[in-house]
Amino acid sequence: SIPWDHVNQTGQIRTCISILFHFKRQKMPDEVFAKDIDRWLNILVSMLLRVATLLDHRFLLNHLLRCPTGFSFWGSNFLQFAWAETTFSVESIIGSPIVDHFFLMYLTLLFPLVERDKMLANYEPPVQDSDPSEWAILDELGEVDCDGKQLLERDYLELLGQFNFGMFYKELLKYPTPEEFFKNKHSIN
Repeated sequence: SIPWDHVNQTGQIRTCISILFHFKRQKMPDEVFAKDIDRWLNILVSMLLRVATLLDHRFLLNHLLRCPTGFSFWGSNFLQFAWAETTFSVESIIGSPIVDHFFLMYLTLLFPLVERDKMLANYEPPVQDSDPSEWAILDELGEVDCDGKQLLERDYLELLGQFNFGMFYKELLKYPTPEEFFKNKHSIN
């Protein structure tokens, strides 16, 4: 059982993180303010990740996905997975919270985001030259969203890079990683 004080403190941290993410989705008044928001967001997210539950990881992913284009530069490391050591049994695969969590996070990343446009309604992107080699996701009309509200390829790739498929398959199949396999093979001889 988790102590009530601990739950209350993590709830307060989540509230602060939500407020800071709200500011990330707004027009920033100046660069100093933006850097302060980034610094506080890093501090609070690192505090939350030390004691995070599976729901906290989903909480962070949902906030990241609702940020303007370019969050991959400062926020992709907020998405982390905790892998527990388990022993093989059919029951540990079927209904495994870790496997279910991985699937849920992956589906959250791949499915369209609900009300993302509303959350970014007050966002004004900084004026900058676009890279002609950069890929963008097209909307249903085949047009590129140039207002900084559409997630770009690098945002998706950075988040996908945080998904450790090797550990996922190890957890799903209860099979050792190649490093563990060869380590154990040499220790037997």
